[in-house]
Amino acid sequence: MLLVVVASGAGLACPSVSSSEDDDDDGGEGGRGGSVAVATFGESACGECVDDACADAVRRCESEPECVTHLGCVRACPVAPSGDVDPACEAACPSPAEAAAIAARDALSNCRTIGAGASCASCGRTPAVYPLIGQTCDPPTAVDACARCEEEFCCGTRCDAACDTYVNCIRGCGEQPACEDACASDNPAGVTSAGRWLGCQTIHCQVCGGIVAVEPLAECAFSECANEFAACFDNPSCFLRWVCGRTCDEDDACRLACDARFPDGLPLHESFLLCSADKCLGRAADGSPSAP
Repeated sequence: MLLVVVASGAGLACPSVSSSEDDDDDGGEGGRGGSVAVATFGESACGECVDDACADAVRRCESEPECVTHLGCVRACPVAPSGDVDPACEAACPSPAEAAAIAARDALSNCRTIGAGASCASCGRTPAVYPLIGQTCDPPTAVDACARCEEEFCCGTRCDAACDTYVNCIRGCGEQPACEDACASDNPAGVTSAGRWLGCQTIHCQVCGGIVAVEPLAECAFSECANEFAACFDNPSCFLRWVCGRTCDEDDACRLACDARFPDGLPLHESFLLCSADKCLGRAADGSPSAP
């Protein structure tokens, strides 16, 4: 077993974010002439809180032209009654097409909706549980503790045939990158399935042996940053970045090489590391998975 320690629009123009109220017909004292500005999401308490809480994700987005175009549109949207961005306006904002920009947008969206930004009280949002770890399952019937846990919490993401083929391929590679790359390129469906399987199992089913070592940092990271971890493993590029980094230990050159090999997964990968650094002993956990 491989053990291991987040709306797109149609490119429409942004809706208008200002309105006006005409003078009363009789021009009396009760009339209010001229234009009345409507606060934009970027200027709102929620928008400012999200920018602060998700500063790293914002900076990543602002480094990608297509992502910053999307972000600029969202910031110009009106504010919904809840205090959050108007959902119809956000949905109409231009969606990135480049992979790096899509990944940066998704990382920021995850931070806003299920990460640190979801805790902004001014947004009127209840922090959500990432779907991968919020599955609705029938009562378990298995006797084996691991199988029972997967039935109860990860019923929709158990390791299927493609997943099993990929994991067995990795096991035979002896941690050789070229071999592991071939396993991934020959079986992309297995990569996706394995990532989703482990993303759920690692959070919910410690009985399956999904964590390298049950230590304070690992316990904290998976408790406090479960959404960020699941979002990473739900993304094949981010999952492969973790697979790549499992033997890096403290080797910075090794980690940078993995970053370079899987750049599209970096925003989500860094979201988990930043969350861990912020909430767990003040330092980032690289979280490299152990050998399968």
